[in-house]
Amino acid sequence: MTLHSILGASSLSIYGRCAGSVAAQKQFPDLYCYEAEEGTCAHELGEVALLSGLSPTDFIGYEFNNIEVTDTMANYVTEYTNLIRSIPGERHIEARVSLAQVHPLLWGTADAAIFDYDNAKLTVPDLKYGYVKVYADSLQQKFYG
Repeated sequence: MTLHSILGASSLSIYGRCAGSVAAQKQFPDLYCYEAEEGTCAHELGEVALLSGLSPTDFIGYEFNNIEVTDTMANYVTEYTNLIRSIPGERHIEARVSLAQVHPLLWGTADAAIFDYDNAKLTVPDLKYGYVKVYADSLQQKFYG
């Protein structure tokens, strides 16, 4: 299971607007959410496929995060892995990004960070496998960039 910081990039849009939300959330237990677990499965599938050089479709029927990889998920994640593989540069998959010099818990994990040194370009693609619309120009992406 992927670790998450209470001051992680994915929560920046919340605590960046309300610093008190970090302390307020501590009183509530983490609740099981199938959609979140399914998203974790899709991310783990993408990571394994990219690091192994295999296609996500090779893992149909396998389980990640106690969720079975379906044809639909594998095909969706294949679009993501094809994109990552098409971007030139040095690839870092599931790359931890830290701003510990600001606060020790200020870190997150980028799905991918691709450095194209020849063109002085950083690309930070983010796999979104969910049920809520997320905008590409997010605080999370700015944090990673």
